Amino acid sequence: MQRCSTLRVRFALWVAGLLIVAFTTFGTFVYFRLAGDLRAALDDSLKTSAAQVSGGLNVENGQLTFSDTLPVESAGDLGGRVALMRLLSPDGRILQSAGPYSRLPVDRTDLLRAQQRQGVFTTVPIVSRRSALRLYAEPVVDNNRVIGINQIGQS
Repeated sequence: MQRCSTLRVRFALWVAGLLIVAFTTFGTFVYFRLAGDLRAALDDSLKTSAAQVSGGLNVENGQLTFSDTLPVESAGDLGGRVALMRLLSPDGRILQSAGPYSRLPVDRTDLLRAQQRQGVFTTVPIVSRRSALRLYAEPVVDNNRVIGINQIGQS
């Protein structure tokens, strides 16, 4: 027991404790910084995909449809990771959709915020796959009036 009370042992224990604290703090910082950067990159990717979809929408008599140039059959062709592409009416009805999560319910709060001409990001948990889906919804405006909502999602 006397060996644990020597100055050398106490110093080694202090150094080990400080190293553990330092590495834990550094690891936590790196983890949360990386998570934030990945989320920002995903959000940028969603905005880009939404801009591509919005650029390819057909508006006829106030009705929205996907253009023939959009890869609606396989939403994954748009950026490689798109899991959901859908057009919603201003009241939240699904007009057209593509992707494996096209039957996902529409969140009313996101719908209201998108109707106010704001881009809205939401994260929805997918319980069956133990993952989450990041959604971006933006309004489609024609003649200064919201005629629909473009929603894009990635895992």
